[in-house]
Amino acid sequence: MLSPPSMLGRRSLRLWALGLWAAALGACLPEPLPIAGKQLFAGRGIEGPSFIEVEGKTHVLFETRRASSTPSRAGLLDLWTVPLDGSSPAFRFFAGRMDNTRRIGLNTDPPEFWVAANERKTVVGNRSLAIADWFRVDVKGRVRDAVKGAIDLDPIGDRLRFSRPLPDGSGVGTHLRAADGTERVLDDVSGGLWFAGSGFYYVGGPALTLFWVPSFTSPPEPLRSGVTRVEFAGGSRALLLVPENGKPVTVLFDLARRTERRLPGDGGPVWLGFSGSVWRYLDSRKGEVPARFHEYDLDTNTHQVRDLPLEMVDITRFIPRPNSTQTLLFDSAGTLALEDPNATPRYRVLSLRAPAPRYSGDGRFLIFVNPETQVPQPEGPLFVQDADFALEPRQVSPPGTSLTLNSFFTLERPEPATLVFWARFGSAASDLYFAPLDGPGVERVAEAIRDVDVSRSRVIGIVRTSLQDLVGDLVLKRLEDGSELVLGSSVDSYITTTTAGVLKLVYVLRTRKTTDVEGLWVTETAAP
Repeated sequence: MLSPPSMLGRRSLRLWALGLWAAALGACLPEPLPIAGKQLFAGRGIEGPSFIEVEGKTHVLFETRRASSTPSRAGLLDLWTVPLDGSSPAFRFFAGRMDNTRRIGLNTDPPEFWVAANERKTVVGNRSLAIADWFRVDVKGRVRDAVKGAIDLDPIGDRLRFSRPLPDGSGVGTHLRAADGTERVLDDVSGGLWFAGSGFYYVGGPALTLFWVPSFTSPPEPLRSGVTRVEFAGGSRALLLVPENGKPVTVLFDLARRTERRLPGDGGPVWLGFSGSVWRYLDSRKGEVPARFHEYDLDTNTHQVRDLPLEMVDITRFIPRPNSTQTLLFDSAGTLALEDPNATPRYRVLSLRAPAPRYSGDGRFLIFVNPETQVPQPEGPLFVQDADFALEPRQVSPPGTSLTLNSFFTLERPEPATLVFWARFGSAASDLYFAPLDGPGVERVAEAIRDVDVSRSRVIGIVRTSLQDLVGDLVLKRLEDGSELVLGSSVDSYITTTTAGVLKLVYVLRTRKTTDVEGLWVTETAAP
């Protein structure tokens, strides 16, 4: 759970991977502390609490599990709401949502959701497929719409796209429903489908033809056959991957004039995406012939091409360095290179092996985990590297600890920047650490964390987590003096909101044995 990048000085982190494989190693929690706050809902199996607004009043949306999943069937969840102030009891507005499908929220008041229920199997061709009934339901329990027997469903604006088995069981039909209820069934969709104005494009048929359908009642108009990939480029242009002499090539297709122009190079089967109006693509390395990086400006029809270092097979990712013209390049073999258009040579291949590095906000440092193990997931020590590569990387995490690739972030304000990370010894739960980016020193600020919100001055969240029960103490810890306010114990998850200087925390309390204190609770304290 990371806050938006605009919220400098505050980040959140969710640590569900506490070492489930090590559950038997965990110690029992002490007897629960006295519970502060008010119980909003009593019961077990509470999942996914979040805040929603219902007719101008804050509610908590949550689910309760009524059945676990099996290899052959989805698990089932019930959906509930309860006012945050506890002024009325919790209300179950839908029962039996399948947990292997999305709960799709709609921007309505009162809030509405598309949910799937009533899973069953059907035979399509020689395959057995799961179908379900989809319901558009509001938080007052009213069913606003329904789609029966669908494989999937996707609302796109005020339109719907869903799939159903064809009546004869020979295949799957793609259904499109307009806002006025007009429905269109396509039985030949084999690629993507894209809405555009009142019509849509799709790739279909045995020849993989790109079609344009001006309206829901219009016949399809064929544009180009052999299309295996499409990228719409704005206006009336699209980039298409099509065959040429048995090899894939990229063409720039004018959707209005129905003309095309082949892009330079080997055809650019490796697409890297847009940078403004510039389309970037790649010809992969072939033996001793280096990979070639192409930039084609669709507005000016200008083309630039550069040979990459022979050590690089291709390019899979770019990371621009802040406050610099440099860019960090990655290839599919794990090789990293630094591109600097003002340097000679332009590319510098690095000895660094870092699958997921990040630059600090000012671009002075590159922060990365150096994986030492790959199972069950890549883990290793955390390093800080001078981004000019004038110095050797410096290990920041305590010796003997490891962390996963994305278990860190920086607090950029107020200066100086602080590196925040969570690391663990062996199979223990992770502890939370602060460290300066530009010097030595590391401080452990919370132990055995599960889910915490972090700022420079305080930590709010679940700490002292038991690996046996995966619950812990919900605390507010002020870092300037080390004081700690325990807000709840045996806490499984929590959410927060601040109103008029009051911090309100809604949390799920879960005990090892069934008790009447289990359930959804709300407590509050002065906002730090």
